[in-house]
Amino acid sequence: MSDKELKENLQDEEKIENSEQKVEEDSVASKDNEDSDTKSEEDSQEQGKEIEEGSGSEEKPQEDNEQEEQIEDETQKDDSLTQSSPTTPIEKVEYARNLVESADSEVNECLAIVKKDIDEFEEYEKESLAPIINESRKLLDRLGIDSEDIAELPHLNADISSVENSEKLYVNDLPSGKFGAFCWGLIGGLATLAGWYAFATKEAGMSLIPQSLDMATVEKLSAKLSETIGFGANAEAGLGVAVASAILIFIIIFSIKVSLQSSKNEALAKELEEKAKEYKSQKEQCKLNLEQIDEHLRDLRDIALKYEALLDEKNAIIRRAIRIEGVATLDDMHESSKKEVEHLMTLIREIERLIEAPIIENGALSQHSANLLRDTKILLQKHIDNIYS
Repeated sequence: MSDKELKENLQDEEKIENSEQKVEEDSVASKDNEDSDTKSEEDSQEQGKEIEEGSGSEEKPQEDNEQEEQIEDETQKDDSLTQSSPTTPIEKVEYARNLVESADSEVNECLAIVKKDIDEFEEYEKESLAPIINESRKLLDRLGIDSEDIAELPHLNADISSVENSEKLYVNDLPSGKFGAFCWGLIGGLATLAGWYAFATKEAGMSLIPQSLDMATVEKLSAKLSETIGFGANAEAGLGVAVASAILIFIIIFSIKVSLQSSKNEALAKELEEKAKEYKSQKEQCKLNLEQIDEHLRDLRDIALKYEALLDEKNAIIRRAIRIEGVATLDDMHESSKKEVEHLMTLIREIERLIEAPIIENGALSQHSANLLRDTKILLQKHIDNIYS
């Protein structure tokens, strides 16, 4: 091989090595790029996963709270469904007492509101409405109109004493009967001892009323009793039999009396429970009556305020007529002024008739007063419509 050919081969080999090195570098670079792309995708996936977990962690407490509230509601509902009615006499008495106390409390609250409204209306009547009507009466007197036709404003007729003094139901604890049972048991035990004593004295040929009842006599009678019942002449055995039988009789009588009282308490508790339910129903009706009375008083106050405004306006019109027309009697007044006077007298009669009507009858709203209030509303609306017609 010539030098020229050798040189060309060396150059070719060098080119081949360079190309192979370049290919390796390109493959390494592409691999690095793929690794970086893969890592970036994994990072983005991890970030997305963390975001999802974060959002889930934020929503999870809300869901947990809703679930807990739902569980609590269901638990309360289950508890209300599983609560059984009272069964024992003590539970029935406590149940009856709670019913009575709840009913009385609700009625007392309504009663306090009604009394407050009555006091407020009476104060308003005294401070505002009565002075207006008194001014009207003075103007009518000045015109020569007999003031007896227009009486003084009556006081509000709302007697609430029938509700305040209504009959109450008192729930007392049931008697245990133990004291009575103890007394009867004690009598039975003593009677048993007395019987054994009489039996022993008869067997011993002794008098029922010995000259002296000492320990010797007791031992003699106890020994005779023991001998009679087959235990031999043993004073201790005889005395033990007498005492044991007396205690047994005491226990039997005591147990029977307590058991009888317990059975009696069952009936008493049931009766008391029924009375408490009926009492609760009555008080609920009483509460409704008081609410109607309170609503009536509020309507009455509203109507009175409007009548006060109309009366005040009529008083001003009549004062103006007296001064401008220069009259001293009703006959000398202008026809339009006479109508105002008549209208004034009509307004006074209407409000007085409404106030003096008894509001409460048998602890409830009087139907007459309710009808009168309704009719007065209609008349008042006509007065107002005439002003703006």
